[in-house]
Amino acid sequence: MDASAESGSVSSAAPAGDCRIIPLRLCFVCRNVATPDIHNCTIELHAPDARSVICLRAGDERTAARWYTALAAVAELATRSVIADANRLLSDDVLSSGTAREVRHIGWLAEKVLA
Repeated sequence: MDASAESGSVSSAAPAGDCRIIPLRLCFVCRNVATPDIHNCTIELHAPDARSVICLRAGDERTAARWYTALAAVAELATRSVIADANRLLSDDVLSSGTAREVRHIGWLAEKVLA
């Protein structure tokens, strides 16, 4: 992964048409939130700007669980790098009490609305 893909910017070599690029930094990985699936084979990857979502459908529940675990682990690593970047930016900002500001957690909350 190159630096532009990691930072979330899209390079000029991006495919045209109906192609979407969802950066893993600050993305949201879930199951059965936007797309109901009684077979539990769907994984959703939501873009950080909440405008795009990719729904991946596995052949069976076990494969979907493995895909979800792998995607969630990569998203967690990307989120940790976002926290580290935020803390580097905040390290120069010292409060009047003499302590530096610190980000400890960044994440998403999702609510599944039952119809």
